[in-house]
Amino acid sequence: MSFSVLPVKRYEANLGEYLTTVLEIQINNGRAISVDPVSSISSDYDGRLDFYMLGNMNKKVSILRKLINDREYVWLLAKSSDPKTHFPLNQELFIKQIIEWLQ
Repeated sequence: MSFSVLPVKRYEANLGEYLTTVLEIQINNGRAISVDPVSSISSDYDGRLDFYMLGNMNKKVSILRKLINDREYVWLLAKSSDPKTHFPLNQELFIKQIIEWLQ
């Protein structure tokens, strides 16, 4: 397994243009996963990352950061826009998602 951090420019109406990075994780047999920041702020969340298998956008989830009070955030793995498919993100869930995609 190897990791690459790639610079990428983004534009958001409230922030303008800014530079951020994409994390690519090369796994095996030429397969790779990307963690791609796509939004810093939305109406419901304070950050969104797309987490997907490169070359197969059907294997994609979002990682969302949500402010739960004035000082604390929770990270969620979202399989769709339906809040019923949003789960607290932890190491076990992250690895489980990768294993599911590799099968």
